[in-house]
Amino acid sequence: MNRREFLIALVLSATMPCAHAQQPGRLYRIAIVHPSASVAEMTDTGSPRFSLLFKELRRLGYVEGQNVVVERYSPDLIVTITSRMVLNFKAATTAIPIVGLMADPVAFGIVESLAHPGGNII
Repeated sequence: MNRREFLIALVLSATMPCAHAQQPGRLYRIAIVHPSASVAEMTDTGSPRFSLLFKELRRLGYVEGQNVVVERYSPDLIVTITSRMVLNFKAATTAIPIVGLMADPVAFGIVESLAHPGGNII
């Protein structure tokens, strides 16, 4: 499991309430976004790195199809609205184009110039 996948699992574990605190009938939604894994890999049986996440969710009482809906994305384009998110995605991937909607990407050091941003920043 690499750092990004560990952080996703950690964030999911920290933000989900414990199983004993669940309200009956409540349906939780989780979005899994991975820049290079296929959607088929993002399952409890598709890839060992994701099976750990789903095993932990089950341990906490969250079962896909019962009280959790898992939406899986493997993006062709990332659109975000803050300079911090653009910087985070820029650090995470160089292969997926990133569209950033922000005040001044040059001032934040995200791109060299607006005319020729370069890399995967649009």
